[in-house]
Amino acid sequence: MLFTILALLPLCVLVYLLLFREVGLLKASGIVAAITFFLVFFFWEVRFLDLFWVSLKSISLTFDIFLIVLGALFFQGFLKLSGHFQMMLDELNKLTQSRWLLILILSWCFGAFLEGISGFGAPAALLAPFLVGLGLLPLEAIVICLLANSTAVTFGAMGTPIRVGLSSYLSDELVSTTAFMNLCVGVIIPIMMIHFLRVRKIAPIITFKSYAWAIVAGLSLLLPYYLMSFFAIEFPSVVGGGVSFFIMIFIIKATHKSNFSVKELLKSFYPYWPVIILLFLGRYFFPGKGINTSLGRHFSHNFIFFHPGLILLIVVLILGRVLMKSFSFISPLFRKNKEKMIQTTLSLFFMSSVSTLYLMTEFSSKRGMLSLIGDMLGGEFYRYYAIFLGAFGSFLTGSATVSNLLFGPLHVDMADSFHISRDLILALQLSGASMGNMTSLLNIISVEGALGVTSNLKEVFSYLLPYCILALLLFTVLLYLNPSS
Repeated sequence: MLFTILALLPLCVLVYLLLFREVGLLKASGIVAAITFFLVFFFWEVRFLDLFWVSLKSISLTFDIFLIVLGALFFQGFLKLSGHFQMMLDELNKLTQSRWLLILILSWCFGAFLEGISGFGAPAALLAPFLVGLGLLPLEAIVICLLANSTAVTFGAMGTPIRVGLSSYLSDELVSTTAFMNLCVGVIIPIMMIHFLRVRKIAPIITFKSYAWAIVAGLSLLLPYYLMSFFAIEFPSVVGGGVSFFIMIFIIKATHKSNFSVKELLKSFYPYWPVIILLFLGRYFFPGKGINTSLGRHFSHNFIFFHPGLILLIVVLILGRVLMKSFSFISPLFRKNKEKMIQTTLSLFFMSSVSTLYLMTEFSSKRGMLSLIGDMLGGEFYRYYAIFLGAFGSFLTGSATVSNLLFGPLHVDMADSFHISRDLILALQLSGASMGNMTSLLNIISVEGALGVTSNLKEVFSYLLPYCILALLLFTVLLYLNPSS
């Protein structure tokens, strides 16, 4: 019992500091990292040498996310200084004057497409500046981006959350169950987005027209998403996002009087095309190719050559040289955001350290911290808890794939112990991890870094947490209504 309380202590302190004391994220994450380090060293008796490797693993994770933030920041800086950012906004505004509709198709449809080819939290970091350009406040852009970056995460970048996160348990039944669950519940996510925009007085307040558009957007993505799951786990998010983006554009063009041209829109987005092509080539033809480094007995880190942040930086350098004949825009952009980037990097390091320390205890002689938390949920109703455990994993680590790696074996043990279908439990884990992605502190930090702002985390969570819990509850209702579960 004592160790279970200790396992929960850092998380309780984090919630208390952020939401009740409104302590800044940098300070709060530093305090929680120090508490976790103390507990792991003195109570779980993890060797100091292993803690050294934990630090190196945390630095590696931080570098991965930081590279995306830096790449997104420079890419958006290039777009603005070269005039392409305004060009893209002008083309989008020709489609419709309804800002909320543009926000919906960019974040939900185009965001799912980007998630399908990149992952790593890059879609939210790339799209947030666009949403600010369409008139959203930074807080609003953060909430919308993270809400949208949920259902598509289930299959994620070329199927990585399943192919890597649950490779030992992959089956046709698991894939079909997961896809069906997300088809049923995923359509609610665009409705949540419109509800948030209505609360913020951006979407229409007095009509239900906007909700009808949300349903159309949801189905236009989720139907091809579901169908593609029967052919290959690499393509549900890519195909669903791409198909829905063009379906929504053509529906809007048919129902709104405008001089909009799809050809001109695609042309204005041309700085994105080399990014998309390189990401697709890397994910599909060279998956996992990179430099793999061993970090002690329990960890390793693979820096992939087709890393989204690295690709963004390369594209910025090439386009800067070709179009602007200079890299002079990089230095002032870095100086302007230097202080925020330092805070972002430290916050990322502290939160990465907390998640890695939790994982390290799973290799100690005592019951691991994550396993102890899972044990609290054991019993005949475990199937209803599994989805919340998946969400918790994404909240803690910032990655649905890591959440699946962490809790996959635990779910299998529990499923066997209580005679529950493994595929069902793992489908709930996958779905929970994708929904939990919207509350991930690491994702919030990375979007803030791309925008160069510091948001009020209490206010961000006051919006995101209820939506996340509602989505998780809808999955449990679906589970309850399924008599075969």
